[in-house]
Amino acid sequence: MCVKTKPLSKLFPQQQSLLNQLPEIQTLLKKYQRPQDWLDLAENNTRHFIVRVPLIGKFSSGKSTILNALIGENLFATNIDPETAVPAELGYSPEESFIACYADGKRVYLSRDEIKNNQLGSLHPNGWIEANLSSPELAQLPHLRLVDFPGWGSGNSKHGQAIDNYSPRSLAYCLVVSVGEGTLNETTYVALNELKLHKMPVIVIISKCDGKTATEIDSVTRQVTSEVEKLLDTPPLAVVQVSARKHDLAGFKSALATLEQQAETLFNQNVLKPVVLELQLFAQFLNILINKDDLTSEAIAAERIIKAQEMQEFNRKLADDTQRLEASLPKVLSSILRQVQDRLTDQLDSLTNQAEVGQDLHSPIEHIVRLAVTQGIRDEFDPEIQSYFDKISSDLPQDLQLDLSVSSSRQINTDDMDNNQGDNLKKLTLGGIGFLLTKHPIGVVLMPFLLPLLDELFNLFRNKADREIEAAQRRESIRQSILGKIPQIVSNTDAVLSPLLKQYVENAQRRILQSVEGQRAALDAALIELDEKLKEGKAAYAAAQQQYQADQQVIQANITLFENV
Repeated sequence: MCVKTKPLSKLFPQQQSLLNQLPEIQTLLKKYQRPQDWLDLAENNTRHFIVRVPLIGKFSSGKSTILNALIGENLFATNIDPETAVPAELGYSPEESFIACYADGKRVYLSRDEIKNNQLGSLHPNGWIEANLSSPELAQLPHLRLVDFPGWGSGNSKHGQAIDNYSPRSLAYCLVVSVGEGTLNETTYVALNELKLHKMPVIVIISKCDGKTATEIDSVTRQVTSEVEKLLDTPPLAVVQVSARKHDLAGFKSALATLEQQAETLFNQNVLKPVVLELQLFAQFLNILINKDDLTSEAIAAERIIKAQEMQEFNRKLADDTQRLEASLPKVLSSILRQVQDRLTDQLDSLTNQAEVGQDLHSPIEHIVRLAVTQGIRDEFDPEIQSYFDKISSDLPQDLQLDLSVSSSRQINTDDMDNNQGDNLKKLTLGGIGFLLTKHPIGVVLMPFLLPLLDELFNLFRNKADREIEAAQRRESIRQSILGKIPQIVSNTDAVLSPLLKQYVENAQRRILQSVEGQRAALDAALIELDEKLKEGKAAYAAAQQQYQADQQVIQANITLFENV
């Protein structure tokens, strides 16, 4: 049975305020035959606004045990094979339900037994579980969905999936490190480096504190905190110690409560702001009908001609600006690829060491390429995009608006805004007359192109003759084999990255043009309607004008309300 995401039962004041005003706004949109699809989207996103908080860390670090302790029951299996684990998203609902979420968007109910016994084989490799529970603790976190992510460092690294699929929908990550671990492992180092590039806040959770002395716990806490701060170049959002077996989760609960409060700001940014922008456009439409400039039919006709000419000129400038941006892509791409090559070369000795002892190189090479591409996108591509946006903003006709920026803050895709976790190119999000361009996780799409390149490295270990080669000779053979693959890895990265960057630019141009043309069409429609009303006579127009003014006051009151809640 297919199911849909349930609406939240507890709302921020902003959410409730928006829902209260929706009928009034909808009535006015219908009255003036204005598009309502943006309002339907706003209502849906308001009712279902959720942000994720993934729990990440080494296999057996205690993530599932912590969540079981939080909800007060042993619901999630803690002794499963990491190869069979799938992410479990845990959130509050008055009615309990468990849903299997497939990468293609299909959603199917599960039983409690299927969850407890980890009978989830059909969800591999890209599915996840949505667990909605009537837990009192979760009821205090209605806008958060905690994600129990499969453990890392057991030959089945999931960190790429955790970052690519969840970073655009997450408020912060919880890094779980057990006292027994004492320090961060290599996979966690790589993941934190990627989270740093995404400017993602991190909460450090020191787990399994039961049975350890305060001195041991504090020593590990200091060590891990220092490592995380050094990697992120900023202190963790919070550092907490937990003992799930003793139900000592006070620090964890406090950190989550802080995140719940911060989610309110994200709602304003991701849902309320686009609504305000749409209402401002509607107010501008009504302002034309009010006709404060006392336009005549002749003046209206002339004004329409001028606006059409302005639109033609903007289209020309947009095409020129886009062409200049496209012309910069080869240089941008070359710089990113150089970073990929340099990082691989810098890590050549480390890769050789790993290959020498028989370790699989697929994962470490993927990590290196991902970091290089992500860093390159931030350093090389984002500035070009922002320059493009700045130029377009200066080219806009005076009565049109665009909020164009490469986002430096969290842009949250809510449940029904983005159910496809397999998307490797981030959506261009158009909110009203605002336009927010979010970053895209490109690195994950590179892996299929790397796999065939590495297989022959393992032939060095497959027969007796190879094993009898002198250690130094074998090491140099391995080193040269890896070095010889770097140009092809870079070439394959180029083959994947080049069309993605071009697609990104094409999408940006298309969405900008759609937004500007939509605004221009709305304002032109207002001029046409004004002309028709004026032709009905002074008395008829005077009555209509009075109603236009009243309706504009209603819209302006809503704008003020949403800007100040």
